[in-house]
Amino acid sequence: MNKEFLSSIYNHLSCLNFSVLPKMVKQKQTSITSNSSPSDIVWNKFLQSFSNVSNCEFSYYKFTYLSMKTNNLQDSYVNILNELRIICNLNKSNTTTSSNTITSPTFLNNNSPTSPTTSTTTTTNTITKTTTPSPTTPTKNTSSFTFASLLRSPTSQQNQQQQQQQQPKPLTQQQIDDQNSENSFFLTLVQQTCVILQVRVEMIGIYQSLLQLLINQDLNIETIENALDLIPTIYKDKITHPLLIQIKTNINYEISILKNLLKAHTFVSKHEFKDSILLLYKSKMELDQWRETENGLHSTGSTHKHSSSSSSSSSNHHHHHHNDRWTSNHIHQWLSMFHNSILSKSTLYFHFPLLNVEEEIGGTSSSFKEIYQKNSPDYISIIENFCTKNGVLFFGLIFEAKNRNYNKIGYSFIEPESVSGIGAFPLLFYYPLDKSPMQHLPNIIGLIMQNYQSLERPNDILYYLDCRKVKDIGFRNNESGSSTNNGGSTNSGFGGSSGNNSNSSYNSGVGGGSSSSSFRVVTTYDEYITYFISRVEQQGVLVSIIFKDIKKQKDQHINEFLKLLINSLRMNDVISILRQKDQSK
Repeated sequence: MNKEFLSSIYNHLSCLNFSVLPKMVKQKQTSITSNSSPSDIVWNKFLQSFSNVSNCEFSYYKFTYLSMKTNNLQDSYVNILNELRIICNLNKSNTTTSSNTITSPTFLNNNSPTSPTTSTTTTTNTITKTTTPSPTTPTKNTSSFTFASLLRSPTSQQNQQQQQQQQPKPLTQQQIDDQNSENSFFLTLVQQTCVILQVRVEMIGIYQSLLQLLINQDLNIETIENALDLIPTIYKDKITHPLLIQIKTNINYEISILKNLLKAHTFVSKHEFKDSILLLYKSKMELDQWRETENGLHSTGSTHKHSSSSSSSSSNHHHHHHNDRWTSNHIHQWLSMFHNSILSKSTLYFHFPLLNVEEEIGGTSSSFKEIYQKNSPDYISIIENFCTKNGVLFFGLIFEAKNRNYNKIGYSFIEPESVSGIGAFPLLFYYPLDKSPMQHLPNIIGLIMQNYQSLERPNDILYYLDCRKVKDIGFRNNESGSSTNNGGSTNSGFGGSSGNNSNSSYNSGVGGGSSSSSFRVVTTYDEYITYFISRVEQQGVLVSIIFKDIKKQKDQHINEFLKLLINSLRMNDVISILRQKDQSK
């Protein structure tokens, strides 16, 4: 019965039904007295560890631990892991067989590389192994237990006393084999559960490192990617127990999707089209597969009948909440948001290559717009709306291609040529799209090169106000007073004729003396161009906004827009969700 009960517990853990487990465990625990058997005592501790696991898993899947001032979830997992290891070692030290001795896998040894922390090693070192009996038949002394004893229902005090008074009967070979099989089932289950707890400890460290990106801009996201690559080595070939397969599947999806998304984000920032798009596609497929797998498991679990009344009750509860099962899996929800944000960013960074692909398959700029407007967030529409409402002369995302493998379409099957001059600062996106950006690019590049140290870190904003004397040459008819403007200007870099502090001079034209003679009119005025330049990526991408009038350096609206845009493109908005305190909503 206990074997069936444990199967129910792990089924709920696999389906993320954590709320039902504490009640189930409490109903199965026995009252401990001075006459309780060692097996009953250990059985209670064993069950309590699963109640603790359910609480930890609830916090893990909802990220609630990341919003706490004192985050001790790692310590909680480590404490449970140590308790289970102690139980494993007690079983191992008190069970021997003549031919089928059950041994612990290498990860339970003190020198195992998968030991999570020093505390677990210290706890393991304090375990005192008792002297094993002579290798005849499996025996239990009065102060020990075996996992095989957990298969039997906890006995009453009266039955315990009767059993103690009776002389132990020798076990048949069939009984020995059955007991070894049962013992192996539980020992393997507990040992491999320890591996899963170890993975949780490592993954908590990964999510904590992601949050560090918000406050430490020098932290390299590729370091987190490398750490994720190592975690599968902890459990890859060590989780084989049938009750743990779905939990292992959940771990596989979580690690694979997060790793691919982090790598995709890095590739997008480096303007590597092919690799980033392939990883985004793979991540989307795995997100869908994970959801389908969990929904299928959930549907199966809702019709599963348990022998105990508590299991039956939890099954009905499980079926009732079938539709909102994913409210527990904030990891999948957050990874989906992370994927959508990187997809939106890639649409902005690869705007022109994607537009070319759309046109090659018969689409237009309008059909492409319909596609990218479905993104969340829709960066292109956000930028266009800001520029339209605030009279922006030019907006540009500039990529630093010097000493990088850059190709305009994002990939190349041949060695790319080195770029220099203006070509070393290609535009990934600019607005307005119907006007050439080349009249602005030289000035922007010049400001970047002259003030490079001021643009070393993201969110550092370079402000520059350019004021120039502009001459506008026109002709005035002496007889009628009408005038014409030839559009001549000494500032060929920027157009327009509005300004202030204007002065005019008149010169007689050819054919003086005639009543219809005309005069040349030269009007001088000040033209103001305001530049805001900031870095988006630590190395690679900058953003520039130009206004054809005077803007203050501390203009709140402009600075706020740049800050929000850069934080969003750097995925800070998505990462900050991990530490929000309303994860249960």
